[in-house]
Amino acid sequence: MTVMAPQMNLTAPQMNLTAPEMNLVAPKMNLIAPKITLMAPKINLTAPKINLTAPKMNLNAPKMNLVSPKMNLMAPEMNLLAPKMNLLAPKMNSQHLRRISRYLK
Repeated sequence: MTVMAPQMNLTAPQMNLTAPEMNLVAPKMNLIAPKITLMAPKINLTAPKINLTAPKMNLNAPKMNLVSPKMNLMAPEMNLLAPKMNLLAPKMNSQHLRRISRYLK
């Protein structure tokens, strides 16, 4: 690939950039941080001894004789017949489906 560009003559003007001479001296500093000692107080946590006992209890239910009454439930006789149905679907192959899909687009 070749790219053709027009011929140009670019020149910048001549400049003389000079900065004044500077002598920067930072003052000497001696920084001393104070010594810090962080100590947490000693804590001794003890809980009192607790004796948790429950009194003895007799949780027996009394003897019961539960008898339900005799019931005779009769449902009416029912005969549910559905009508006979013979459903036929049209036979289709892939060519029929392609023709139909053209019209659906």
